[in-house]
Amino acid sequence: PNGDIYFTDPDFDKQKTSAVYLLLADGKVKKIIEDMQVTNGLKVSNDGRWLYVADDGPMNWRAYPILADGTVGPGTLFFDPPVAADKRTAPDGFTIDQNGTLYLSGSGGVWVVDKLGRSLGLIPIPEFCSNVAFGGDDGKTLFMTCAKQVYSLKMTVRGGQFTRKNKDRAVAAATAPPKPSYELQEAVEYGTAGDEKLTLHLARPTAGAGPFPVVAFIHGGGWAGGNKDGHKNEIVEAAKRGYVAISVGYRLAPKHRFPAQVEDVKCAVRWLRAHAKELNIRADKIGAVGFSAGAHLAMMLGTMDKGDGLEGNGGWADQSSKVQAVVEFFGPVDLLAEYPEVSQGIVKNFIGGTKEEKREEYRKASPITYVNEGDAPTLLLQGTEDPLVPYEQAFFMATALTKAKVPGRVELILGGGHGWGGKQREDSMRGMWEFLDRNLR
Repeated sequence: PNGDIYFTDPDFDKQKTSAVYLLLADGKVKKIIEDMQVTNGLKVSNDGRWLYVADDGPMNWRAYPILADGTVGPGTLFFDPPVAADKRTAPDGFTIDQNGTLYLSGSGGVWVVDKLGRSLGLIPIPEFCSNVAFGGDDGKTLFMTCAKQVYSLKMTVRGGQFTRKNKDRAVAAATAPPKPSYELQEAVEYGTAGDEKLTLHLARPTAGAGPFPVVAFIHGGGWAGGNKDGHKNEIVEAAKRGYVAISVGYRLAPKHRFPAQVEDVKCAVRWLRAHAKELNIRADKIGAVGFSAGAHLAMMLGTMDKGDGLEGNGGWADQSSKVQAVVEFFGPVDLLAEYPEVSQGIVKNFIGGTKEEKREEYRKASPITYVNEGDAPTLLLQGTEDPLVPYEQAFFMATALTKAKVPGRVELILGGGHGWGGKQREDSMRGMWEFLDRNLR
């Protein structure tokens, strides 16, 4: 209301000097945000309490509380799209509607996100989308500028600029913005492998007495790619739901072959238990969720007992690495079974040879090898048209778990590939949370 302006100055080339500035009505300029890699689009919330900023580095969005003088307090991760890091596109312009819902241009189209940072869905667009704005005679048309053309979508809500009543900044800041319901700590060291530090991202609730159950998310990537950044969104969601959650980074092939990856995720679980009091967690209620190769590692955590080995020397040797619940998305369970040629190459890179050359290693690297009574309840989700992991793998594991009297269930996504999206993904994630709540609460 007093004419001040927020703007970004992105450093697209070197990614070292990006910042957000405040241009005051008297012409003075203040640098107010310097902790982002490549600042891009930004927006102020309808109540004037929050400044949302897109970061083209990690390709996500952050939120900063606006103070009485127009500067901002410490920022937090606001929204990290549920898209693999190598498939993301840079977030750009975005807008807000009368209810405070944000429309974020980015990977695959425009993400619709509520004021708490929760995804409400994606407006899919077949080309790169750079900016979004409300317009039209009644303010209820969403315009999306893209690489080749402009798209429009008739909405039932107006843009925030058509309904907003600006408050004096001192009035807006008089009531402190609500604290985020979670705390996110990045690159926390959980162990060592030789001279290499092993790190994870940690999210935990800021409300509630605890101790809290735990969920460990493990990324995929054929044991040779991906990273812990891929599941920031999930661990933040877990923290909002009352879990302490981690996204585990682990060593990758071919530099590090099996069993390095298994040793690392085991070390992460032992680290959790060794710090149970400090983290305010229940050491007897730890679950693991994995995707693809990460699902394989999650199942290893759910089936292997201490006597089975592969613990490694990362640290916290006095603690157990076994989890109490597993949710696996399209992971391999028996590496000695038949796989498509492309998958054979991925497994060969992981193990360091073919199954004819290293049959014993393939056996040791298979979760199905270790199934016995007392293993973690397991939810298996598998697409019937997966080009990498045949859906029969889920049947193999279900048969072994049934014989061992281990509870769980299998969900087949008819026509699903190596991953799925849209309504099917929403249903799968809902089922995941229900399964974790039932087994860890």
